[in-house]
Amino acid sequence: MDVNKMSALILKAQKAFLVEKNKVMGHIAKQVIMFISTRDKKLYDELYRFFHSAKGTAGTIELPAIEKVAADNEALLVNQLNDDQTEEAAFLQLIFNTGEMFRLINRHLEAGVLNEHDSIDPTEIDQPQGMSQGKIMVLDDDVQLLDYLSDVLKNEGFQVYITSNSNDAIDFIKNEAVDLAIIDIVMPEKSGFDMFNDVIKINKELPIVFLTGVGTPHIRNEALRLGATNILRKPVDVDELLAQIKGTLKKVEAKNELYYVDELTGAYTRKRFSQQFELTKTKYLNEGEVFSVAFLDLDYFKTINDTYGHLFGDKMLIEFTSTIRHHLNETGDLYRFGGDEFLVIFRNLKAKAAKELIEEIRTEIQSKPFVTEQNDQVVLSFSAGIAEFGDKSETKTILLEKADKALYIAKEKGKNQTYIKEINASITKDKILVVDEEPMLRKIIETRLGYLGYTIDYASDGQMAIDKMAETRYDLILLDLTLPKVTGIDVLKQIKNRRFNDDQKTIILTGNAHAAIKTEALQLGADDFLTKPFSLDMLEHKIKKMMTT
Repeated sequence: MDVNKMSALILKAQKAFLVEKNKVMGHIAKQVIMFISTRDKKLYDELYRFFHSAKGTAGTIELPAIEKVAADNEALLVNQLNDDQTEEAAFLQLIFNTGEMFRLINRHLEAGVLNEHDSIDPTEIDQPQGMSQGKIMVLDDDVQLLDYLSDVLKNEGFQVYITSNSNDAIDFIKNEAVDLAIIDIVMPEKSGFDMFNDVIKINKELPIVFLTGVGTPHIRNEALRLGATNILRKPVDVDELLAQIKGTLKKVEAKNELYYVDELTGAYTRKRFSQQFELTKTKYLNEGEVFSVAFLDLDYFKTINDTYGHLFGDKMLIEFTSTIRHHLNETGDLYRFGGDEFLVIFRNLKAKAAKELIEEIRTEIQSKPFVTEQNDQVVLSFSAGIAEFGDKSETKTILLEKADKALYIAKEKGKNQTYIKEINASITKDKILVVDEEPMLRKIIETRLGYLGYTIDYASDGQMAIDKMAETRYDLILLDLTLPKVTGIDVLKQIKNRRFNDDQKTIILTGNAHAAIKTEALQLGADDFLTKPFSLDMLEHKIKKMMTT
């Protein structure tokens, strides 16, 4: 990575880390005093997680003095403060180190790390790098480290999904074509080893790289025994991490070349289609390159197989796919979806042009009858349904459903023909109301979701939200609970009582994650929660999932 760009990423991460830790150091100091007085296990766990996390992140973003004092406190907690025979000197050292960490943070801030002239334009470091190099999921309980790794990976051309929540990570892996996962071993709710076992139940082929600040041989051996691709120590050496990721994905790609090609026909498999769809969609979003998808189904193929045998049927399949691939050349790829069903992705072709190409293929195939051993001539025909990708929020499933419906119509109309599903058929833009008093957050959400094709409206207080819902039918409400005039809870009550839209979904945005608040909101009809600060990737993922189920 370019040295100047890396320096900008590190500076950005340092700013976020120092500001966040400065906010909580007063609380941590109080917790240290409380722990010394009570020896409470929950306080011990909280302090251990804080210093363990701070050690790893500070080292990664080149704050070595803070890394050292956090590591010293972590070592004190592990080695001297976890039993009843603790020396008074150890307690005093814990207090001193905590104060020293506070002093170091303030020294960095006062030294001008946050000066205006050091400000970073996000557009300079978050530019997409063309086609995605792969999709990576990162799970860690340190938000500052997550943001830093996200910036580093995005600037290498990867699509990145970050989260500090184990359940959200599992949900993402279930619903997205993830190429590699990076998982912290020490997590508050579920360890990285437990996560590994959950992940392989979903995708046993997914490469997993562990991160850990605990470098004991036992931890490393356990990670490798489970089947991890590798385990990297915190602080993270980003050059080593990038080398590990790129090397792993190259090996996976080589393996996939064998795994994703149909042995009989040479066409790609349906699993390969899922990956290619995401890559092609990304190119559409980044560069505006249109594409279409076609379902092809051989007519009467079962009858041909039953009459002339499977060897003859296989011969027809091989010739059929060979003809298609010859015509596609560089304009598309062929995938065997199953049996006598095939899929084609037409790159940079609208539906009408894709249909013209399919008709050329049809003409050639029907001009060359197959001859059986009995000298019977068999003319192969096929039906096709085409759908053009034309909505930024459209998923693979939705597009395939459209192509499948078009294929069904072609079959119903007599087979041996091609039907196009109109691009605007059954497409309506979902309307989302963002209810939050913070104008900057509203603007960020509006920009991100508007880019994805949603129609966005906003309200700055609860009463405005109620008035808007009375006038407009919204598909989704993003609702902050802390609002002026009318609270978010009161807005939920109005939604429940007045039934503005029975199909309307609600996602709560809140900085208050208390169980009682969640319970009340769920009872009032809320569908999901996002705790501030949250990742825009997470918000996008939750919205897409909610809008398509």
